[in-house]
Amino acid sequence: MKEHLVLEGDWGGQIYLTVPRELVGPQAQVETLLTELDRAAWACNEGEGTSAYWYDSTDEDAIGGGMGGGELTDGLWVHEHLTTPERVARIRELLDVCS
Repeated sequence: MKEHLVLEGDWGGQIYLTVPRELVGPQAQVETLLTELDRAAWACNEGEGTSAYWYDSTDEDAIGGGMGGGELTDGLWVHEHLTTPERVARIRELLDVCS
């Protein structure tokens, strides 16, 4: 079983990212990251409908959700609508990604 951090918005309507627990660093700023991603993706929701949670996966390689759900990989997965190089760098910074 592998545990992933999942960040989502729009009341589960979009999975923003998934990342294995072991890659989330001790200085991670999860709430800040969630707020920034939500503003970029769903500013009209004014910060409502977001969640961050730990998801235990067994043989699964995906997690359900709107806009195609999310992938559960051995690394950082970011929804294709949020994958500018600058944003991915900011995500890695705020997660304090250990790699």
